[in-house]
Amino acid sequence: MILSRPFTSLLIASLALNCAPAAGQAAGQNEPQATPSAPDLADLTVSEPLIIDALGITVLLPDRATANVTSIPGGKTTAVIAPPALGIRGPNWVIQVTSERSQDLDLSIDAILDEFEKQRTGRAKADRKKMRIFDRLGETDNLKIAGRTAGRFYCELSTGSGESLMTGYTVFATKPGEFVIVQLDCMSALFDTSRIMYETIAASATFEDPLAKAEGRATALMAGAAFLNSVTNEDLKSLLTDEPQYLRYYRPSATGSPGDDTEVAFQKIQIRNGQAGEVDTTRARASWSVADREFGFLVYIDAQAMQGRATIDTRSVHFLSRDRKSESWAITNTIREGKKTETVGETMIRRGQRMTIKTLREGLLNEERDWSLPEQGYISALERYVLPQLVAMKNPPGTPASFDFAFFFYDSKNTKLTIRRDVFSNIDLPGWRYTSQPERTGPEIETVLDIHGKLLRRTLAGDLLVEPIARERLRRLWRDKGHVMDE
Repeated sequence: MILSRPFTSLLIASLALNCAPAAGQAAGQNEPQATPSAPDLADLTVSEPLIIDALGITVLLPDRATANVTSIPGGKTTAVIAPPALGIRGPNWVIQVTSERSQDLDLSIDAILDEFEKQRTGRAKADRKKMRIFDRLGETDNLKIAGRTAGRFYCELSTGSGESLMTGYTVFATKPGEFVIVQLDCMSALFDTSRIMYETIAASATFEDPLAKAEGRATALMAGAAFLNSVTNEDLKSLLTDEPQYLRYYRPSATGSPGDDTEVAFQKIQIRNGQAGEVDTTRARASWSVADREFGFLVYIDAQAMQGRATIDTRSVHFLSRDRKSESWAITNTIREGKKTETVGETMIRRGQRMTIKTLREGLLNEERDWSLPEQGYISALERYVLPQLVAMKNPPGTPASFDFAFFFYDSKNTKLTIRRDVFSNIDLPGWRYTSQPERTGPEIETVLDIHGKLLRRTLAGDLLVEPIARERLRRLWRDKGHVMDE
């Protein structure tokens, strides 16, 4: 056998057999089971990049589609792409991106397609179901997708229930003996529309050498994991603050006078001891569970930003257990414009390497996603906030040092698990220079720190500056410019 590949469709359980609840909905609810409609391509514009580092491939995602990338150490990496939840029946198409490897370095794309056909046909025969292979194109047909030689075919498996399960395979050769597979699963009633989306996603693929590209990131990830392993409970306790810190976000004026600057936002940050139940500020202590009473570290962040005529108020509470194996947070954004208000929230619970994120929007169903975290290299939200101070603490003044760290983290802004880069240096400096890149394809953020790792100045896109400021001075600046500072 050339390859061994499981062909169990992700849709078999969640769609064809209708046994899995939609995201954010509990099993057993007596909701009407509406027949799913075909995806609206206008709503699923392919635009957002999904970077799958381990496979060396980037594809564009439909707007609002979900994507979950899992890697087995020393084994296979799989990305699962699905549309937004459409009621209790779950997704109406699923796309998987994964890889295959063979010791036969002369193995061709056409041979891969032959083996897939053989396996699918044999499985259908064993299950006494009908199989139809159609629209096959390969190297001998000079098929080109995303500018590369590729192969593709579709198959239809009759389930005997009126609808058939449709599957598509697109195969790219990335190097001798190594292939990237893009697989579509959907039901026959939705095939024509889903096929367009699938072929658009496959055609958007761009490739890079994952080893060459990932070599620097792999070294930085190991360095980041080693640094986190060196951090102790006592280190975190030493950073607790009795008084909150205030940060001013502003655009400096041409005159250089603070009175002429444009105020954009402020943050109030406090790090202290606390309990897990404090994350949910709506619940009384009397109703706390045993898990809620767990002690650990808390970061409270209150922020207010002005965006045009709208004001955005943010309240976030992040909890990390003392053993750092449990984490949770609650983030609430309230957008006010005149008499109109809109609230968007996010909650997270992590136990070990399993994370559940829930997005809450007024008037809409909650969206829930589960993530599997790597064994090493994940940095919690609280650790991110105190990372500069931890670096400075471990390297006291007079100790020249330079660090290039990378960490896995959950990016709430872009709602995905990704890799961030954090570079520190105090060589030939009175304090620290800190360069961070929270988004791999985004701009770097430059920060100047003092010798203790505390913020002096941060430069953001659009000439936006962030600096620490005393509470009363901040209040005066906002008041003198006619702004209401809520806290």
